[in-house]
Amino acid sequence: MESDAGRSRSRPVPEAPEAQQIEVKQNESPWEEWLEFFPSVLMALAVVLTAYSAYEATRWSGVQATDFATAGSLRAQATSLTTVGATQVAYDANMLGELLLAFRGENLADPAVQREAIAFADELFRDEAKVALEEWIDLDPLNNPAAPSTPLEVDSYSNANLEEAERLVAQAEQSFNDAKRANQTGDDYILATILFASVLFFTGLRIKTNWVRGLIEAFATLCLIGGIARLLTLPFE
Repeated sequence: MESDAGRSRSRPVPEAPEAQQIEVKQNESPWEEWLEFFPSVLMALAVVLTAYSAYEATRWSGVQATDFATAGSLRAQATSLTTVGATQVAYDANMLGELLLAFRGENLADPAVQREAIAFADELFRDEAKVALEEWIDLDPLNNPAAPSTPLEVDSYSNANLEEAERLVAQAEQSFNDAKRANQTGDDYILATILFASVLFFTGLRIKTNWVRGLIEAFATLCLIGGIARLLTLPFE
């Protein structure tokens, strides 16, 4: 009868787990190896592009906030200047009324009367209104039907505050439109981020059926390509 030691020597030695894994990998087809390797590439690209898209979305959010703040500030300044300008126009109109009352019945075509009127204007009128008044008097409004009815209607009359307010309003409108474009650009980067996150989700799935894995990886590839194509159409900040 054989001894226990002899029976132990006759038993087959089980293969090491590492040897089994090597044998399994050797039995894998190139297609299966590709299905294992390709998701890693997709995930690496998706991680980098997701981080970049999120960074750009954050940057454009800051641009949007800055442009909206600029537009609000410009509108506030324009409102203040409009108030001042409107007050000055009202003052000019009141001074014109005072002038007409002071020289009621006088012949404005008379050089002496003109000099008196201009001297009156020099004392009470603003500089912008004085130029308009002189042009209006030269047009002989009492005898010239084509002349404007008041000095406030001649071409030389202007108000610097109202003109500046108009310029600031145009700048505010431009800043507001820039803010809206920045907001849309940020949203577009968020959409690209979602596409890249979808790539991470689908490549993270572990499906044993090869044809199903192939379909999932193909869809993940389409998401990655779509996200990259979207990024190429967007401005950089």
